[in-house]
Amino acid sequence: TRTAAVLLGLPVVGITVAAFGASSAATGVAGAARYLQIFVLVPAAVLMLVRDAHHFRLLAWSFVGLGLWQGVIGVHQNLTGTGASYMGEDIRAVGTFGSTDVMGMATVVSYGLVCAMALAFRPHVPRQRTVAVVCAGLLTVPLALSFSRGAWIATAAACAVVLVLAGVRRAARVLLVAGA
Repeated sequence: TRTAAVLLGLPVVGITVAAFGASSAATGVAGAARYLQIFVLVPAAVLMLVRDAHHFRLLAWSFVGLGLWQGVIGVHQNLTGTGASYMGEDIRAVGTFGSTDVMGMATVVSYGLVCAMALAFRPHVPRQRTVAVVCAGLLTVPLALSFSRGAWIATAAACAVVLVLAGVRRAARVLLVAGA
């Protein structure tokens, strides 16, 4: 659709402009390729693959699973001191992304957490809701161990949006319970 073309075209323009400002042409091309994959090609593939609610749920659970996998690796890194350096100690959870991409695991875990929240608000499936809530709770641990306040804030904002989209009354109840 025209809207999808505009939404996927805007990052192309921004990424291209940013690539021209890189310190070298090789760095610009490599960075542009990486960010085009993340912000254009993957979303375009998802748009083409997701046809109905079943496909969406499958994709959402895949994000939850990937987040849990990266999170387990990140928690292990924190506990064993094999993560990225943070305040002089190698305790920062980075998953399989390594110390050169400290935000990688935090991003994947955040996606999993937001998807788990969305799945938790699905009506008429109490077992799935329980599993989703447990997964969301588990994903908060590696997110905290990523030591990224930006990731925490962005995830909280995205979860708040999911909560409001699940229903204003439900959002009000959850916020009242959380505040108590």
